[in-house]
Amino acid sequence: MLQLVRQNRIALIFGVCCVWIAAVSVHDAVLVVVYQDMIERHEQNPVGRWLIQVGGGEVWLFLLAKLAGTAAVCTVLARLYQSRRYLALPVAVPVASFQLLLLCYLHFR
Repeated sequence: MLQLVRQNRIALIFGVCCVWIAAVSVHDAVLVVVYQDMIERHEQNPVGRWLIQVGGGEVWLFLLAKLAGTAAVCTVLARLYQSRRYLALPVAVPVASFQLLLLCYLHFR
């Protein structure tokens, strides 16, 4: 019984981490769209700036890369959970924590 409770708790924490990672990424993408007229000047990621320049100052390529990266991370986490469950949480928690730091940086800098 305790083993089942522990497994359910791990599954819940892992699921919350994955949803959090995706939600912060979508929030970040929405901010890019809302502030697209200023994003080229204020984006601090050199790859992001390059993608905006390649897109002719438009943010669509940058957004596509951001969302593809998030989809890749969530897919890898899901596959990790399926194949090596014991590793999934130790990987997902730091990624979700990084997303928390990103959210704080976006709103409190």
